[in-house]
Amino acid sequence: MKSFEESIAWQRAMDLNEAVDIALAENRNWGFRDQLFRASLSICNNIAEGHEMPTKAHQLRYLWIAKGSCNEVCSMLHLARRRKYFPPEQIDRMMALQDQTARLLRTYIKTKTTGWRDLPGAMALLGLWFNLTTPYFLRWGRTPRHRVLATRYSPLDTRHSILATGYTPLGTRHSPLGTRHSALSTHPHIPPAFQSLSPSKPLTPRPVPDFILLSQPISENMYAIVNILGQQYKVQGGQKLKVHRLEAEAGKHVELDQVLLVSNGSTVSVGTPTVEGARVAAKVLAHSKGDTVLVFKKKRRKGYQKMNGHRQAITELWIEAILGKGEKFDASKSTAPAPKAVKAEAPAKKEAAPKATKAPAKKAPPPKRPAPPRKRAPAKKPPAKKPAPKKDSKK
Repeated sequence: MKSFEESIAWQRAMDLNEAVDIALAENRNWGFRDQLFRASLSICNNIAEGHEMPTKAHQLRYLWIAKGSCNEVCSMLHLARRRKYFPPEQIDRMMALQDQTARLLRTYIKTKTTGWRDLPGAMALLGLWFNLTTPYFLRWGRTPRHRVLATRYSPLDTRHSILATGYTPLGTRHSPLGTRHSALSTHPHIPPAFQSLSPSKPLTPRPVPDFILLSQPISENMYAIVNILGQQYKVQGGQKLKVHRLEAEAGKHVELDQVLLVSNGSTVSVGTPTVEGARVAAKVLAHSKGDTVLVFKKKRRKGYQKMNGHRQAITELWIEAILGKGEKFDASKSTAPAPKAVKAEAPAKKEAAPKATKAPAKKAPPPKRPAPPRKRAPAKKPPAKKPAPKKDSKK
């Protein structure tokens, strides 16, 4: 067709629009009237507009719009029949013209879609089939990292699946079958309760050495780990140590029995938890307080802030010796310095009553010179009175 006027569908659409315009001449339902007239006019206008489109895809788009407007006219004619807007003869004629136009449009659309590519959604289905059947690296020359058939994130991947034995009950790394931390382990530090289960030669506990410090000089390598009020300290003979306040008077000797480890330079004894019979002899030098620690509390937007100061009560100790089982320390052989004496406040002396002594006679002050008399200001003279005006004698 050279022009849209030669199209039979366009001619039937014009006849339909003319019949609708004639039927609506006496209708007073303005909304229904405008909608039906616009729908019938849209059929012929979209056929004419699509005829000048350059490609088949654009032509098919306008033909589908005209087909939809044709169905809209059919729906509104059914409504007019129910509401009895038009005579039955007019409705039958308009329904016949609408049916002819719809059939012709359906035929035009079939002739335009000569291949399967022109069908709606055909190219999308083609792209999906292409992605599923052709590997990614063959299409674009890249690695198959993000192709559809990759098993990295698919159920076929056994990296995080049930088939992986890394963290399953079959793995013996963290299971009861593992012998790393079990009773079957041959590690040297085996508890005594499990020594009978070990296939190797059972280990015998090391005896606690009896340290005789009074008969032997104190070695520089000799030390002990002692627990004092929940804190552990490494102590040696002749060492000054500051700990939390102990209930002992200054100058007295104390024995610390919570000894966790003892070493004399050649052997080391570890307690379970303490070394049996081992003690540390110490002398209390003085009681004092530590440095001031400021504790500041604040709640923002609540108007609350508080500052407190704290000084920890401490005790200064002098480590005398590390005692073994059955040993006693002789306080007379102490090498500790003398404890710091606390200065007592001297009582205030009573002031002696002053002796009564004669006060020296005071010299008489020199006589004061009389002040010169003040000159009085001269009295101001009253202003002179003006003479009264003379009265006229003439009447």
